[in-house]
Amino acid sequence: TKRFEVNDVLLICGDPRGGTTWLAELIKLLPTTAMLWEPLAVAKVNQFKSVGFQWRQYIPEHESWPEAKTLFEDLFAGKMLSSYLCQSTSTKDIARANQLLIKFCRANQLLPWLTKEFQFSRPPIYLVRHPCAVVASQLKQGGWSHVKPNFEIPNGRYNSFYSDHTDFLRAIDTIEMRLAATWCLCN
Repeated sequence: TKRFEVNDVLLICGDPRGGTTWLAELIKLLPTTAMLWEPLAVAKVNQFKSVGFQWRQYIPEHESWPEAKTLFEDLFAGKMLSSYLCQSTSTKDIARANQLLIKFCRANQLLPWLTKEFQFSRPPIYLVRHPCAVVASQLKQGGWSHVKPNFEIPNGRYNSFYSDHTDFLRAIDTIEMRLAATWCLCN
């Protein structure tokens, strides 16, 4: 398996329907770049799920979570490949690449911790699209039609990120408000 330099990884972060796929697909056109797709989709990437990662996991900037750091090191080095993660890149692309591009739409609130833990040669790209445009696009695209209107506070590690806002989050009763609240919390 090919190994990449951990700190040479290029990260693109933003919200779902926020432009991350568009930008990642443009950068992926560079001949020496291979892209990995959404590694924090814990339902599809068991490594993160096995250490207790939740949907849109938060880690405070000055916390130590050695298991999480090791997983990110493996991810950034190209040691965590799967058909899901490589859905937008071929084995030929991986073989000839000298850098990995990783597209995230669930890592916004991890950026302070990641940039403290890793000495990236290029800073991560944090793409922010107007919240009204994001929510409108999510509603129109239909991928959120299965989402319940009530916000469920995750039970995982560092959940105070959400539980500190319990009263507000429990008052949400429409899908539009839930999507908007998620944007507000995660940006």
